[in-house]
Amino acid sequence: MRRRDLLTGVVAAGATAVVGAGTASAVTPPDDVELSLFRLPQAAPMQLPRLVDQIVAARRDFCATEYTRLGHVLPSLIA
Repeated sequence: MRRRDLLTGVVAAGATAVVGAGTASAVTPPDDVELSLFRLPQAAPMQLPRLVDQIVAARRDFCATEYTRLGHVLPSLIA
């Protein structure tokens, strides 16, 4: 159950970070939306202990409702 909650939160926070929460008048052209949603940033492989530490930190941010920080970290972590 906790894993499912984490994954749901990660996906929601990542989508919010990628798409943003702009005003209704700031409509993004379809090409930009496609790029944002389907092309993740490039990332180099990392050692497992470092990945685990970053996931733990992201979970901590999520639980502490630090969504702005989570939004900055999450796209590269997912990549």
